[in-house]
Amino acid sequence: TGGTTPAAGSFTTLAASGLASLSGSATILTAGTALNLATDVDTAAVNIGTAAAARVINIGNATGATSVTIQTGTGNLTLATTGAGDIVVNSDDTLLLDADGVLELNSSAGAINIGNDADAQAINIGTGAAARTITLGNSTGATSLVLDAGTGALNIGTNAVAHTVTIGNSTGATAVVIDVGTVALNLGTNAVAHT
Repeated sequence: TGGTTPAAGSFTTLAASGLASLSGSATILTAGTALNLATDVDTAAVNIGTAAAARVINIGNATGATSVTIQTGTGNLTLATTGAGDIVVNSDDTLLLDADGVLELNSSAGAINIGNDADAQAINIGTGAAARTITLGNSTGATSLVLDAGTGALNIGTNAVAHTVTIGNSTGATAVVIDVGTVALNLGTNAVAHT
C-alpha cells in the first residue's frame, strides 16, 4: 500500500502551447537561477494582479543592491490611482525628473508646494546656463505675487550684467510704493555716472 502524500519533485520547464490556468497558492523559488516570465518574442499582454479584487501587489525589496527597472518602448508608462490613493515617490538619494518634451506640474484641488519642508537647502529655478524667459504669475483677476525674505537681502537684477530693470507700469491707477524703516532710501548712489 502507498501513502497519500506525494514525494518531493522538481521540474525545470513548464510549457504550454495554449492558455494555461493554475489556481491555488503557489511559491516559486529560483534556487540561484533567473526567473523568466514572458521572455519569449511574443506580443501578448502580461497581466499581474489585474483581477477586480483589492490586493497588495509587491515588487522588489530594499535589501542591499536590489534594483527595479521599468522600461517602455514607444508606448506610455502610466502611474495612476483613484479616489484617496496617493502616489508617493521617496528617495534617500537624488530624485531626477527629466523630459525631452513638456514637463508639467499641476494640481486641480490643492496647493502646489515646492520646498515647503523646514530644510535649509537652496531652491534654484531657471539657473542653468541657457537663455530662457522665466515667468512668475499671471494677470488674471486678483492674482497676486508675494516675494518675502528673512534677515537676508532681497536682490532684483543685481547681477553684473547690463540690463534694464523695470518696476511698475503706466496703466490706469497703477501705483508703486517704496518704503524704508529707520535707514536711508538710496537711489542711484553707486559710483557710476548716471543721466
